[in-house]
Amino acid sequence: MKYLLFAMIACFLVSCGDGKRENYVTEDENGNLVMRKDVQEIIEDLIAEFETCRNESTKNLLDCKHFTAKALCEFYEIDDFIDGSGYVDYHDMHKIILGELGTWKTVGPATSQEALKEAQDYANNGQATVAISKRDKYGHVAIILPGHLKAGRSWGLDVPNCASFFLVKGLKPFSNKPLNYAWSNNQDIMLYTRKK
Repeated sequence: MKYLLFAMIACFLVSCGDGKRENYVTEDENGNLVMRKDVQEIIEDLIAEFETCRNESTKNLLDCKHFTAKALCEFYEIDDFIDGSGYVDYHDMHKIILGELGTWKTVGPATSQEALKEAQDYANNGQATVAISKRDKYGHVAIILPGHLKAGRSWGLDVPNCASFFLVKGLKPFSNKPLNYAWSNNQDIMLYTRKK
């Protein structure tokens, strides 16, 4: 009984909000879609919180393994990555995205310009969208953010806007940068979006 009560309290405390943002983007002076300032502040606050966690971690960054899930939850206001004890660790996100709940769908490989454009469009419409590396041991996850496609010179394609929470020392987390900042090449990277 105590465990059930604790689990209910934890789920209540770890929530991504009742309301859903209606619009994530606005136009800049050049007519490009960009994140609204208040929306950009959400992801910047999450990056700052993650950096604090990294700096204060006494367990080789293991204290910070939940931040990608937390960022997706809070930014896109979804609860897919919350379990009874809080946010899931990054290495458990794959099971959820790849079908555990049936709420996500494949957009396509990051080698496809069409899939990259679709991923950006989904993010601009407020749908949680991610890129996952299949070649990394734990499959690094980058969050596709609202914005516009930018030249990903090392990929030879226009790529979506993204945020990344690296758990590797020496790699800094970032937001509002092209997807090619997360990986040097686009081989074995797949794009997924949450179904409406």
